Amino acid sequence: MSVFISHALNTGFRDEDVYITGLCHDIGFLIYGESFRYPEFIQNLEYHVSSEGVLSFDIFYTVDRFDRNCQHVLISSKILEYMGIVPAYCSRAILYHHSTTFPAHEDEKTVLMANIIRLADHISGTIRSARKLEEAVEQVRISVEKEDFPPALLKTGKDLVNDPIIFSSVFNEESGVDKFMESMLVDVKTFTRTAQIISLMLDYRSVYTRKHSLGVAKLSENLARELLTETDAVLMYLSGIMHDFGKIRTPLHILHKPGALSPGEMFVMKLHVVDAMKLLTSPRLTFPLRMAVMHHERLDGSGYPKGLKAKDIPFQARILQVADVYTALAEDRPYRKSLEPTRALKIVENMVRANQLDGIIYEKLREFVKNGYHLTGYEDLIEMITQKYTYDGV
Repeated sequence: MSVFISHALNTGFRDEDVYITGLCHDIGFLIYGESFRYPEFIQNLEYHVSSEGVLSFDIFYTVDRFDRNCQHVLISSKILEYMGIVPAYCSRAILYHHSTTFPAHEDEKTVLMANIIRLADHISGTIRSARKLEEAVEQVRISVEKEDFPPALLKTGKDLVNDPIIFSSVFNEESGVDKFMESMLVDVKTFTRTAQIISLMLDYRSVYTRKHSLGVAKLSENLARELLTETDAVLMYLSGIMHDFGKIRTPLHILHKPGALSPGEMFVMKLHVVDAMKLLTSPRLTFPLRMAVMHHERLDGSGYPKGLKAKDIPFQARILQVADVYTALAEDRPYRKSLEPTRALKIVENMVRANQLDGIIYEKLREFVKNGYHLTGYEDLIEMITQKYTYDGV
């Protein structure tokens, strides 16, 4: 919707920039979790980012400007800024996509982009909340006039909602994804940074998963570097970061259950592998997708979702399996406290003896643990993703 509005207004903005800004405008809601954690999130990021000199806007002014119910815009803006894949005015525009007034120091691009996102957000939300589809058009016409949009955007909003093609696209979740994402090329460093941020947001939903993805990623990277090549190490790090992306759809009451899962709950839990596959298919992340799908498979065929056996599981996937199991054992979970490294290692050894995990990878893991290897924590990820970056398009 944002791209259509941008075209109608002849803004000259790049379609990719508008699309990504619209896509990420409410991304801060992903860390909502079971309770408000905005102050903690902001405090952690502010401390590390300020020490690196990265902040490009007054955080205190921003917090004062938006009440608690709108603090997601601050988080969304900061996240998009850290990704470094769009111009600065795009991330700043997200700060104001619920606002009708703007600080005097904001430039025209920021204001225009903010109004585009606000109008698209309003139209899309109104349509989706309508009880009947036939009521949606009239509701949009009436509501846009009440929202104090500038005249040009008001006219555009009314015109667009009368276009059947554009109206239909609001209900098409896949509309435009391939068109915009296939045209984007980013380097490995930028892509890794983006993946880290998404992983942070997903893991942040639960105190029990907050360190998991990064721990798996770093351990997979280190194992691959020792057992394979540097290229494999880079790919395994990315795969580890993204292996649990599907858990964004796993209900928190299942993730937080203090006891054994019922058969039905276990079935829902297993769906995170399939959901990860769906999320990684659209951007055609072939290697991470294969790894994510196989990280719960076992060499003896007892895993899921396909029950693959050893001959069908590549060595890289076996690395991710070992890293995932060991990391999970070394973390607090709702049903138990974290295990000491030697105890966690013993369980992995037993799984190797049962022909579920790879023995060669286990031996390298055992060597790591013997030499004092420790899992990367949540604070390490905060520090990593808030390092300085430059965006050449600004």
